[in-house]
Amino acid sequence: MGDYDGASESLERAMRLSPRGPGRSFWFAGKGIVAYIAERHEDVVENAQVMLRVNPIFASAHRQVAASLAMLGRDEKARAAMARLRQLMPDLTLSRVTKMIPVKDPAAEARWLEGLRRAGLPD
Repeated sequence: MGDYDGASESLERAMRLSPRGPGRSFWFAGKGIVAYIAERHEDVVENAQVMLRVNPIFASAHRQVAASLAMLGRDEKARAAMARLRQLMPDLTLSRVTKMIPVKDPAAEARWLEGLRRAGLPD
């Protein structure tokens, strides 16, 4: 809830304590989410690339990288990332995202949806 450094440290600690744990993908996803909310889009892209090397079909990583690339103004790459996501989840829409991934802070949710919209996700 706004403490990027604290959340990031907690997630890093969890990954160190259980480097091969079954929750590893979700820890990376959490790290990307807190970075996105903190508007640290370069960190999101870097983190998502690690996630995708571990699990190339992890939808959360594709969502995060597409939205962050869009927010960074890298439109062509953002649309390519969105195209890969849509191959995995062809029926994904903005309204479905809001149901799947509820964001409590309205301003953070607006930034999240704006990135996905700019990357080409339909309403």
